[in-house]
Amino acid sequence: RTNHRRFDPDRPVTDKERRAIYSSFQNPGVAVHFITDKPALDRLADLERRADRELFADAAYRSELAAWVGEGMLGTTWLVSKLGQFAMETLPLGAGIARADAGRVASAPLAVLLSTRHDEAFEQVQVGEAYMRIALVSESLGLRVQPVSQVLELPAKIGRAHV
Repeated sequence: RTNHRRFDPDRPVTDKERRAIYSSFQNPGVAVHFITDKPALDRLADLERRADRELFADAAYRSELAAWVGEGMLGTTWLVSKLGQFAMETLPLGAGIARADAGRVASAPLAVLLSTRHDEAFEQVQVGEAYMRIALVSESLGLRVQPVSQVLELPAKIGRAHV
């Protein structure tokens, strides 16, 4: 399940849990990086905030996201999906979503970053498979997971300047 709340500061990720996450998939082409120090998590949260703001300022992005929401991609009922679609298309939600997303990232005891050497389609599939395994293992350990992909949508010059 995806977590949409802040993480519990009294629930750290143990070394045993970290090892389980690390060994949850076997693919030498995908590297796993753990971020646990607060300054780095805060920088990641700032990137998340900036990415959300930029994305929600783009009408084409909002329109595409609204279509997904309207189709029920978030697992909501027909009526809630249609209301969400309307809200996504017409209301100024970007600042609030950016604030909430950044707050979740900043409150996380651990961020797991997945990377590959190249940005090839096959490697993107491998990262997706690794993410799914990590999410399943995390769920089995009682850890909440919140995927953060908006930062990948930032122009490279912005992302590099702040990581």
